[in-house]
Amino acid sequence: MAFVLHEFGVDRQPDAPHVLREGRERWRRRQIAALVRDAPDEAVRVLRDLGYAVADPTDGPVQAKAGKLQAW
Repeated sequence: MAFVLHEFGVDRQPDAPHVLREGRERWRRRQIAALVRDAPDEAVRVLRDLGYAVADPTDGPVQAKAGKLQAW
């Protein structure tokens, strides 16, 4: 949709770009949350690389869900 608005100058409401940016951010945050649930080990690695202190759960590390990560 952003492509159509930008490239072709389609008529739109004045706040359309703002609304699209907010929607894209919400979608990306939902995607991040889903990916963290499916690959918590990778989330921990990235957070530690960024300098965060991340403790393993008391039951031990949660394994990645290979089936979710490999699904089409």
